Amino acid sequence: RLSHQPWIYADVKTVIEATLYLLFLDTRQDKTLKKYIPTGPVNEDSPKTLDASIDLLCDDLPLKTKTFIAKLAPEHIQKLYFTVMEYTRHRLGFDAGNEVLLKDCRFKTKDDSLTVEDAVMEILKRLKKSLEKDHILRVVK
Repeated sequence: RLSHQPWIYADVKTVIEATLYLLFLDTRQDKTLKKYIPTGPVNEDSPKTLDASIDLLCDDLPLKTKTFIAKLAPEHIQKLYFTVMEYTRHRLGFDAGNEVLLKDCRFKTKDDSLTVEDAVMEILKRLKKSLEKDHILRVVK
């Protein structure tokens, strides 16, 4: 039923995200992935477009991490999200207020209410799709 309190939708979304985080928390897989995520300082400008952010993440991540992401089953993308969300937010400049990238994500997804967290998920989905083309081992005859 429709609520007359618009703030309730944001609160419900927060509760659902927290619940999903707790449901899909797999600390063994998190530890495996986290040891391959770069932790050094970032000295570059933040990307301005969705495609540039995917290219930047591809350039940053080690081959082993790219292969892991490419092989990850689509239904487990949320595990990737909760594992690398903070790194991705920081690396793409969302923590520093990269509104240009957020506007580009909103434009490309046709969703004017897209939040930073939603943008990170969209970027990770597109990163995975991009990596699936080049980083999955295939049998060669």
